[in-house]
Amino acid sequence: IDYFERAKRLEEIPLIKTAYEEQRVRDMELWEQQEEERITTLQLEREKALEHKNRLSRMLEDRDLFEARLKASRRTVYE
Repeated sequence: IDYFERAKRLEEIPLIKTAYEEQRVRDMELWEQQEEERITTLQLEREKALEHKNRLSRMLEDRDLFEARLKASRRTVYE
């Protein structure tokens, strides 16, 4: 019985190797596709973040002015 199992395995070894290589190639292609999608989404997110930063940077002077007024009014109340 051992001889039959060994013979069966010897016949399966090349098939298993080719199946492994095919799976490895498919996995590599899938990984490359997912990596490309990840990079494009990161680039889009960065563009949106920069737009958001530029939009909010216009309000920076107004915020500083508001803080200065608020601190001055609270300082006068405290004194």
